[in-house]
Amino acid sequence: MSNEAEFLDHIEKNRGIIYKVINLYANDLEDKKDLYQEVVFQAWKSYANFRADSKFSTWLYRVSLNVSMTHLSKSKKMTTVKENTNPADHEERFERNLGICIYTTGWACRAVPALSI
Repeated sequence: MSNEAEFLDHIEKNRGIIYKVINLYANDLEDKKDLYQEVVFQAWKSYANFRADSKFSTWLYRVSLNVSMTHLSKSKKMTTVKENTNPADHEERFERNLGICIYTTGWACRAVPALSI
């Protein structure tokens, strides 16, 4: 059996593990599909390094968990960026910083725009 066929056989036998993990980390069907694809892709990239010190299912669980946690982390960052992209909020913060900057003098004036007030 070729390396690719062996890998696909392992994935087929253990796909329930992948679904179990991604269902914990994704709610949307499209996100689940993307995560499944990413888990299989990452597992394939790392398959040559699988030493069989543990069962394939244990290794695949860990790959699934790592990919899912990375996805969750990235989606939280994207949510934060989306929440903070209202131009009115930036304008209001700029005006507050400008007011403080006009009120103060010297080095503090240059430092205020970098602060989150």
